[in-house]
Amino acid sequence: MWGSAASIYLAYIATGGSPEISLHSGDPTPDGSANELEGGGYSRTDCYFSFDYGVDPKTHDMSGATFENNNEIVFEEGTDDLGLVTHFVIHKNGTPFIHGEFTEQVEWLEGKVLRIPIGALKFKLSVE
Repeated sequence: MWGSAASIYLAYIATGGSPEISLHSGDPTPDGSANELEGGGYSRTDCYFSFDYGVDPKTHDMSGATFENNNEIVFEEGTDDLGLVTHFVIHKNGTPFIHGEFTEQVEWLEGKVLRIPIGALKFKLSVE
């Protein structure tokens, strides 16, 4: 994860545009671009999140804040075999904010639609 909980939250709410999710076949590295899938019908797609502030009213500590996707995230039918999907990055206006590894990896094959159900993608922010 990049940045502190407060900086991620402020950047998230202060910028316009929809967040997008990218899929990766390995660790996306700090700039969020390595191992991103290419071709075969793949493209980043919009994702929307509810945000539980989790702010301690006495200290304003946001380390308990959580995000959870509040829409079904759908990647359209693959037109080619794209390989094993292991990681993701959430971008806002092209800037990577959050990255992680899926707990369940999936092989994206030709003709397959990938779906991430509502509430399946969750993040808990921590102060670094």
